[in-house]
Amino acid sequence: MDASRWLLLSLSLWACRAQALKTDDIVYVKARNTKLLLAPTASAEVKAVLRVGDVLQWKAKEPNGFHAVRLPGKDTVYFVYGANLSLKAPTQEKWASSGTTVDT
Repeated sequence: MDASRWLLLSLSLWACRAQALKTDDIVYVKARNTKLLLAPTASAEVKAVLRVGDVLQWKAKEPNGFHAVRLPGKDTVYFVYGANLSLKAPTQEKWASSGTTVDT
């Protein structure tokens, strides 16, 4: 491999590593009606329904796509499907006519 390919490969590996979550990192709910579950299965009991922008503390990734999370300040571990989580807080836009904020 030439130098440019090695550089590209090393940067891509570094970028993947940079996105890795660590225990107690803050994650945000990015989908409406995200369910906070008591077990890492879709049929588990629902503890709460979360809203876009809710803050969670990340604990671990389960092999089936669910992620173990905690509510800030609580010790109980719950589960959320990984596609419903984001590393960035969602932005809110204002409707020009009414001035109310909406989730984007």
